[in-house]
Amino acid sequence: MGILLAVLRTVGIILLILLLIVLLLLLLLLFVPFRYRIRGGKEEGAGGGTLRVSWLFHMLELEAEAGYRSGDGLSVGKDIRIFGLSLIKLLNELKDNDKDDYTPYAALDLTEGQGSAELGEIISSEESGHEAENAAEVQVGEASASESGPAAETDTVSAENEDQASAEIGQEMNSGRSQGEQIGDYLSALAGMAREYLDAAVRRIQDGFLSGSGRVVRFCVSLFFRAAGLIWRAFCLLFRLLGLPGRLEALRAELVGKALRLLRLARRWKSFLFDDRTRGALVFLKKTAGKLLRHVLPRKLKGDLTLGFEDPSLTGNVMAVKSAIYPLIKPADFTIRPYFNGARFEGEIDAGGRVYLFYLAYLTITTILNKNIRYVISNLKHMKEED
Repeated sequence: MGILLAVLRTVGIILLILLLIVLLLLLLLLFVPFRYRIRGGKEEGAGGGTLRVSWLFHMLELEAEAGYRSGDGLSVGKDIRIFGLSLIKLLNELKDNDKDDYTPYAALDLTEGQGSAELGEIISSEESGHEAENAAEVQVGEASASESGPAAETDTVSAENEDQASAEIGQEMNSGRSQGEQIGDYLSALAGMAREYLDAAVRRIQDGFLSGSGRVVRFCVSLFFRAAGLIWRAFCLLFRLLGLPGRLEALRAELVGKALRLLRLARRWKSFLFDDRTRGALVFLKKTAGKLLRHVLPRKLKGDLTLGFEDPSLTGNVMAVKSAIYPLIKPADFTIRPYFNGARFEGEIDAGGRVYLFYLAYLTITTILNKNIRYVISNLKHMKEED
């Protein structure tokens, strides 16, 4: 019993230590800031920038850089360092070591019997692997040949089934149409069949008459049959016109339904946007965005820029805006020089700031728990489900 209690006590102490370590790491993540620093520079024909993020006195550090030079193109680099050790460099060294461990056939020592024996074992193992692959390919070929016969029969049966299915679908589509349209289609089909028979009869009659009087009779018979065909076409057109009001009525009902749906949607959005709770949510989001922006903006800003545009008046307008916000920036740390003789952008900039995760978590939780925000989210979900 004493041994069991000692074991349980040891396990409890270990679990407590692990819990304290996890809690300590969580507190460090929340209350130790992530610091960032951005550096960039540009000159004629070249430029580049660097972004560096560090945490816990540079114990963890991430760095990304990019640069370009005319003629060389764009170059990009990245690195991750823990306690000053580069993980990217370490991984590259491990890959290089794996490549160095590979020994090709030419590198084997064939002067001794052991080297030749090793080479023989490698070659024999590769030959056995090739033989196994060839046998598998032969089996696959026989299986495909045995299945080719039933596959052809299956394709024939499937083609017949597809023809039958298409005929049934055509019948179903015809059954859903109006009575006037069905009569018109039926009469047009009869007219086509009658014209084919009449054309055949005309050809036979024409072949039978060879004299001059036969030509006159042939012309009269042809004229009669053509007039009969025109009468059939007129009847078909009439029945189609009789079905036209039904189509127009269906189109009108569809357009009216769409207009009513759009009107209801517009009214719903109007009542939603002009609701007091929606306005309160927008005001809250505006304040929260301002707090977040003030938190993540750089607290240290240094720079020396030369700025100019093709239009000198645009350069003057930019400098006027700079003068309006210049009191917010330390004049000794950030300088912008105007250039009025053309387009030009050169100089260097260095900015740094910090981000606390606990502040981001606080803003997220307060946003989720706000009653106006919850009303907006639920209303948007409801409108999406109705649509």
